[in-house]
Amino acid sequence: MTKTEEIVHYRIMKAKDELKNSRLNFENNLFNSSVSASYYAIFHAARALLGASGVITKKHSGVIHQFSEQFIKTGVIDLEFGKILASAFKNRNDSDYLDFYFADASDAEMQLKDAESFLNNILQVLKVKYSYNFA
Repeated sequence: MTKTEEIVHYRIMKAKDELKNSRLNFENNLFNSSVSASYYAIFHAARALLGASGVITKKHSGVIHQFSEQFIKTGVIDLEFGKILASAFKNRNDSDYLDFYFADASDAEMQLKDAESFLNNILQVLKVKYSYNFA
């Protein structure tokens, strides 16, 4: 396995773990934590795709910007997924940093569904464009 493949694999595993965390938090009515974990599933999936294409960025704003530049503007990824990434980032910031912010069940469920959709789309692009196959 090449270094790039290792990085992509690691980031996808992190995305899958965060998605599991989000589901567990949601099932236990920990909605702010679910929102945050869903965002991190999206974030790590986006970083996996960026890594596959050779783009290195660590900051959240850099991931969002580069994801848009590399995949949304080029038509590789549908605009909807760029909106999901940006919205999830805002929701995570609100749930983690705003005083008296309480995500409700519908907020957490929507972000969880978006994270599942986002990850599935990234997995498909990794398979088709880069020949990665994750079980």
